[in-house]
Amino acid sequence: MDEVLAFAKTLYPDLTFDFGGEGDDKYSRNFWLKEWKKNPELLLFAKEDDRVCGVILGWAENSSVTIGGDGVSVEYKNMGIHESLLVEIEKRAKRLGHKNIVLGIGEGEEEFYAKMGYTGKTLIQSEKYSVEELKKFNEQYKNYEVTGAGVYDGHIHQLWLDSSLLDKGLKERFEKEIGDCRVQVIVNKEL
Repeated sequence: MDEVLAFAKTLYPDLTFDFGGEGDDKYSRNFWLKEWKKNPELLLFAKEDDRVCGVILGWAENSSVTIGGDGVSVEYKNMGIHESLLVEIEKRAKRLGHKNIVLGIGEGEEEFYAKMGYTGKTLIQSEKYSVEELKKFNEQYKNYEVTGAGVYDGHIHQLWLDSSLLDKGLKERFEKEIGDCRVQVIVNKEL
């Protein structure tokens, strides 16, 4: 587990959560150990020459599986490892009775997930701007359909937009032009 978590951490060097860190937060070592005991079949990794080269780490919530980390080493990209891991976790999730898989993806990964049959929505989060202010900014541009809105954890205003998975300009418009917000594409696949 420690080797897998250390590898996962290398995939996400800029994120604030600490794969394998101490404590009980999501993504901590304790969190993943608990998930491993509950659903070991949702924690997958690939190895070559006794070295981890790819992972998919998921957990079950209700009828859904959330992927908390996935990817392969740079030298193993475009070799089918990531695709194989995704196909395998989809099979396992379906066999366990889950209805869908959801995960946040990084910039530049949109086409990969679209090819794998995932659809996406855009999540905008801000501690500075209210939901209404985020909606007004959306109206100034393409005026995407708002599919959800609310306040997460008491202070993070969220707006869900039904945008194309391949519309990459939306992230830049929100993050650079209004600032003080985080934009992420969340993808989903029905099983």
